[in-house]
Amino acid sequence: MATPAQHQEISERFLSHAQEEFEKGDQLQASEKAWGAVAHYVQSVAKERGWQVGSHRNTIENAARLIELSSDPAGNRTRLSAIIGLHANFYEVHMPERLVEQGIEDARDLLTALKEAASLEEQTYQPPEFIKATSKRPEGRKAMLFEINGERIYEDPDEELIEGTLGNLCPSGDGYAFAILSRVDEPSMYIQTSVSRHHLRQDKYSIALEYQDGHEDMHYRCDDEIDIEDLKSAFISFLKSDGRWRSDFEWSHMTI
Repeated sequence: MATPAQHQEISERFLSHAQEEFEKGDQLQASEKAWGAVAHYVQSVAKERGWQVGSHRNTIENAARLIELSSDPAGNRTRLSAIIGLHANFYEVHMPERLVEQGIEDARDLLTALKEAASLEEQTYQPPEFIKATSKRPEGRKAMLFEINGERIYEDPDEELIEGTLGNLCPSGDGYAFAILSRVDEPSMYIQTSVSRHHLRQDKYSIALEYQDGHEDMHYRCDDEIDIEDLKSAFISFLKSDGRWRSDFEWSHMTI
């Protein structure tokens, strides 16, 4: 397992590689290296502070935690959304060159902000709003948490809440919106999505869908081109633990 110092060294190396790959015309490698630079720095801070690590979700949550300590939380949340989009671009190939270039700059700026934030007192951190369940969970259903954009976490969401929330999961500008549905008894088992505006049509969305099956070595992305209704179906299937989210879509293994 890498040490905090090793994660920081990798972060610096990846940020340099991101620019080099972009200048060579390899936008996919540039996208993933920029995401990796941020992810590895967040890992270094998380391990130093004893925060939970080990999943893509943990990385995003820990980044959001640091961002709330920064001098520009709103701007840095937008930068994080763009960088999450770079990670998705490595698999979906939907970003135009100008957004990849901007994403690398966002990674550079966000890393500066995260390093400043890491030196501040942790007590100023404001966790996501936790919204308790308002109805009893159906018998036999697994306890779940439904997180939206790192801002709200719903306990034991029902189908109506999930469908309504996903139907209104709209990104702002060139940013991304994301949602994660995870099991309480096994937090590393989850399904997640990031939604962005299509780079050619602002009335259309690009949707990335992933799930993790209990360990980061068992992380998968959906290869199908999906719409919001497909997204709702996958999340509801995961909520019910009926396994249809696996069989209804084509999946490829991811290394995270």
